[in-house]
Amino acid sequence: MTRSFLSALVIVSAGVLGLAGCASDGLDARAPEPTVTARLDGQAAVDAMDPKVLAEYESFFAEQNYPEDETSPLTPTTAAQDAFVAEQRAMFTERGWEWNADEQTIALSLAFEGCGVAILNGHAVDAELLRHHVAFSELFAYLIDPEATEDQRRAAEADFSGTLVSGTVHLCPDDGASWSAAWNEVYGETNG
Repeated sequence: MTRSFLSALVIVSAGVLGLAGCASDGLDARAPEPTVTARLDGQAAVDAMDPKVLAEYESFFAEQNYPEDETSPLTPTTAAQDAFVAEQRAMFTERGWEWNADEQTIALSLAFEGCGVAILNGHAVDAELLRHHVAFSELFAYLIDPEATEDQRRAAEADFSGTLVSGTVHLCPDDGASWSAAWNEVYGETNG
């Protein structure tokens, strides 16, 4: 694999492979990571993937013009990305917040991550996957203040995962409805 997002693939795939080995009776976002009989890390996680899944993953990121230089801010390069960024920018400015390159990079990163996770999970997206992803994603860990109260943390999780969902609706619409249903189950008004 020539893409520099191999590290992201490994992190996401290890989490998805770990989830595949879990019992299906639900995951609490605060629960310790599920125990799996064999944890695959690094290149071993990639090697264990179905080649068709890996090819779909690589194809998605190629179609999205995902930059090989992961240190530069992300900018929209497709019509779907433009529409998603315009939607996010409008939401921000309507709330009186300032939209900038950092906000754009975060939004696009969340969208890419949601689509990538869906692909690696065989497009089987549900509330359990969302809870697991939010709990163990390095991007969510980076974005959410570790000193936040439980209420602040849940609000941040809902906001960032809502951005992820909005991004999937635009960038990988076949998975967007499943992500949206999962979000409604986990964070919807009836859930606190």
